[in-house]
Amino acid sequence: MAVSGQSLVSLFNAATDAGEQRDPTALAEARTVAERLAEGLAAACVVDARRLLEHCEELMRANTATPSLQREPSPAVCPICGR
Repeated sequence: MAVSGQSLVSLFNAATDAGEQRDPTALAEARTVAERLAEGLAAACVVDARRLLEHCEELMRANTATPSLQREPSPAVCPICGR
């Protein structure tokens, strides 16, 4: 499976947006894609894909733990370069 760093960043941003918008469907879809990537990527990208998966899971937990709170959007951080 060929996945670029840009693809991982795009998925990371999509997951972050879904988390901030409290969109459980989009967040679940991003998590599913991240999980598939983490299982099927070459060793060089697996670490980043796993970070992305953990990010999705963190967002899902945060959204279910405090559904009534409105949060300030947090700046997205790239799982690859840290910016």
